[in-house]
Amino acid sequence: MGSNGTLTFGVELEFLTPYVKNGCKDPRDGDPRHIPVEIPPSSTTNGLPPGQLSTERNDGISQPSKDPMRDLIVTQVFHTLQGHAGVPLRIAKTYPTHRGEDGIYREHRKWNLTEEESLEELDIGGRAPNEYAWVGVEVTSPICTAQISEEGMYMPRKSDRDDLATVCRVLRGRVRCAVNQGTGDHRVGMHVHIGRGGQGFGVLELKKFATLMWISEPVWMDLHANWRKGYRYARTMSTVSTLANLNDTTRRKRPSERYMPQMRELLPESMIAGSAGREMALLWGAETVDELVLYLCRNDQVGRMGFGFRELVDNPRKAKQTRQNTIEWRHMQGSLDPEQITQWTVVCLRMVQLAECGHEDEFKETIQGVHQGWLKGKELSGRYSATQFLHDIGLPRQAAYFESVKQRTEEEAIPTACEENNWKDLFLPPMGEEIQVPTADECKTSWQATS
Repeated sequence: MGSNGTLTFGVELEFLTPYVKNGCKDPRDGDPRHIPVEIPPSSTTNGLPPGQLSTERNDGISQPSKDPMRDLIVTQVFHTLQGHAGVPLRIAKTYPTHRGEDGIYREHRKWNLTEEESLEELDIGGRAPNEYAWVGVEVTSPICTAQISEEGMYMPRKSDRDDLATVCRVLRGRVRCAVNQGTGDHRVGMHVHIGRGGQGFGVLELKKFATLMWISEPVWMDLHANWRKGYRYARTMSTVSTLANLNDTTRRKRPSERYMPQMRELLPESMIAGSAGREMALLWGAETVDELVLYLCRNDQVGRMGFGFRELVDNPRKAKQTRQNTIEWRHMQGSLDPEQITQWTVVCLRMVQLAECGHEDEFKETIQGVHQGWLKGKELSGRYSATQFLHDIGLPRQAAYFESVKQRTEEEAIPTACEENNWKDLFLPPMGEEIQVPTADECKTSWQATS
C-alpha cells in the first residue's frame, strides 16, 4: 500500500424506468413489477398526482416539483429500496454540504438516490411501447474503503459487495429497469469514483496515473460494450484532452527541467523519444495538480471524456461547489450486475494503486510492459488486447472474467432494429445465474492454453 493512505471508492448506477402515459394501458400488465399510471394534476393536491409522496429535502426545506410524475417515480424507488434492501439511504435533492474532519461529506456515507436528468426518453428509441414515458434514475453507493488482498491488491470489502448485490437484486426484482437501450448520446452508464477519503492525490501520483492511462485507455476500452468506444460522454484522454489538442506553438514550449529526471527514471526511453514524447514532457513538467488537471480535462464543452478529473480541483465555474477529491471513470455501459460492477471497480483500483507512492518499481515494470505491448499492437494492427493488459497489471482473474463477459455479450446481443414487439427484452430480468470470477488455478490454465 502507498504511503498516502487507503484508497476509497464509490459507484453510480444509472437506469431508466417507465410510467404509463395518461389514458393508456400498460402493455406489459402481466409483469409483477408494478409501475404507476400518469394522473392529471388535481386541485386538491396542489398540482401533484394523488398519492404523491414527500417532496421535502432531507433538511426539511420544501422542494418544488418540476415534474410530479418524475418525483413520484424516484420516491417509489426510494421506498422500494428502503423497505427491501436494508441499506442507509437518502433522496439527494441538494448537493452535499456537511464535510467531516476526514474530508468526507456526511451525505456520502449513505446510498443516494436522485433523478438523472441527462438520461432522455428519446434514447430508448423505437424499441419501447408508445404507452410509456421514461424517467432516468441514479443510485449512488456510499464512499467505501478498499482493503488489501493476500495478493497485495485493493479489493472491495465483502460487506460492501454484499450491499451492492442486495441493491441490484431489489432493483431488478421490484423495479422495471432498462439499461443500454436505443442509440442516443445519453444512454446509461455505470461510473466509478476512486479517491483517498477526502485527502486527494499528489501531483506525482497523478502524473504516473495519467501516463499509464494515456497509452492503455484505448486498449482496455475493449472490456466494455462496443458502442462505448467514441461515445460522446466517454472519449479518450489521448484524443480529446487539452494535452492531446495543443497547438504547435504550445507543444514547442520548453517544459520545466525540474521534473525531467523523474520522468526519465520512471518511463521507458522508447516512450520519451516516441510519438507521445512531447505530451509526456508537458505532462511531467506540470508544477501543480491544478496545472495538470487543466492538461487532462476536455478543452471545450462538447461531450465529455471517459475520465473526470475536475473533482480534484476547485473551480468557480462548477455548478456544484463541492470537491470530492476523486478520479471518475465513465467508460462502462450501464449495468445492474453486481459482479461485473465489482470486477470493474477492482480494475480501476488497481490502475490507481500502480501510481501510488511506494510502487515505483512496480510502476516502471508495468509501464515498460504495457508500452511494449502497445508498440507491438500497433505493428500487428492493434493485437495488444485488453486481456493482455489485465495480465500485465497483475489481474489474471479479472482478465478471465471479462473475457467470459465479452463472449456472453456477443452471443446474447440485443437487436437494435425497431421491429414491433422486439421490446419484450427491454427490462432487466430479476437476478439469476451471473458470471462468476474464475479461480486463480482456472485463470492459469486458461491463460496457458491461449498464450
